[in-house]
Amino acid sequence: MKLRRLLLLVTLLAQLGGCAYVSTLAGDFDQRIDHWVAEREYGKALNAIDWVRPDDPRYRELQAKRAMIEKLARAYEKDIIGKAQALAGQGDWSGALSLYDQALAHLPNSRALRKGRDRLSVIQLSRSRELEHDLVVQRGKWLARAIPVQERLAQVNPRDRETRRRLEDLRREAHEIADKLYADGTDAINADDIPRAQSSLSLAAQLEDAPKIGAALKRVRNRRARSVRHAQKAREKAANEKHQQQVDATVAQYRDALAHGEYVRAQALMMQLEGLAGSDPTIDGMRANLDRTVHARVERYLQDGATAYSLGNFEQALGLWDKALELEPNNTRAKERAERARRVLRNVRELRQKQAED
Repeated sequence: MKLRRLLLLVTLLAQLGGCAYVSTLAGDFDQRIDHWVAEREYGKALNAIDWVRPDDPRYRELQAKRAMIEKLARAYEKDIIGKAQALAGQGDWSGALSLYDQALAHLPNSRALRKGRDRLSVIQLSRSRELEHDLVVQRGKWLARAIPVQERLAQVNPRDRETRRRLEDLRREAHEIADKLYADGTDAINADDIPRAQSSLSLAAQLEDAPKIGAALKRVRNRRARSVRHAQKAREKAANEKHQQQVDATVAQYRDALAHGEYVRAQALMMQLEGLAGSDPTIDGMRANLDRTVHARVERYLQDGATAYSLGNFEQALGLWDKALELEPNNTRAKERAERARRVLRNVRELRQKQAED
């Protein structure tokens, strides 16, 4: 009875548009608030606190309690939304919608719950339309198989009126299903869902030889052809970008090797560049510059090797001429000089060995 009186008072005050307030000194106000919170009637509890006058002695205390109730309400919202999503995922749409209805009865002003229910309704509507479309497709496929059989049956029994009537009924239904599939197909074209458009319109064409269906199928074929061309261009663009990235990375490595005097590495990278870029004026210019730089280094190795050889430093000379050969394997002078140094070193080693034996 006390609860009913308090509810009546809160309702009456709410209808007065804010011209009156509730006093916390009257009756069992705290007990009613705690009861509503325990029952998850957060909306009633919050509304009751909202009607407490700011000059009430317990106003601040109740505002702190209000914050605690709001926190509980937010957790309640989150719990309900999660449970409703789980129920919908299990196919229990009735349970999910009922859960929202119960929760909104407890929190009628909850935007989160209303938004969650609206999202669920949108998903429900979309799923319903998909299932209805599946029924149309399955019926269309059945008709596409049944009508030819019924036509042959009518040929076998040309005087059987019931057989003719069933054939006319099937053709009439096929026309209706074809119209639905045509509408779905054109909607799919407008939504750029080409696979669905192709599926719906192809089945419609099996059911009815109508110009509008043929025209729509032609649009699908044209759209698919454009899509294939766009996809091909996109793949080519991606491949070109990847190829250019490889070229740029190899050029950077080449320049780094050249800057550090790593000519063998630079030559190897130049071969990679020529394989990547093919006939390219920029790469051709880089190759000419590399050849000049390498040849100058080879000439330096030949000269330094000759100097070392004249001073009797045969091993040093051989090392320098081998370096020249590493850069220019077909350099005749480097080959001849390196071979001469090896012969001299073999003779020196044999002479030393003979002297050691004597």
